[in-house]
Amino acid sequence: MAKSVPHCPLEMRASDADNAKGGDFFEENADKIKADLLKYGAIWFRGYDLMKSVPGYREFYERVGLDPCLDPLHSSGLRKFASERDALYEEVRYVFFRRFDSMIQV
Repeated sequence: MAKSVPHCPLEMRASDADNAKGGDFFEENADKIKADLLKYGAIWFRGYDLMKSVPGYREFYERVGLDPCLDPLHSSGLRKFASERDALYEEVRYVFFRRFDSMIQV
């Protein structure tokens, strides 16, 4: 019988109270956030004001106790840095995939 796995990614939505706490929210919930990362493999944080800027993302990482790291796609050229110092990337550049897809269509 297949092992039951949790739905991924876990979705966390900010409340007004969460946003009012700013970085303190993440520090207060760091243990749960890290446990959920291990359980679900990913968390989709939605509506958190702190993470709407590069310095805010950096504060999030620091408050949770995570170390910024390079993305596995870093050397592929698919993603560029929004902030190299903070290891914050922009979205994957889909134009590359569209060009590649058109090259392999028959």
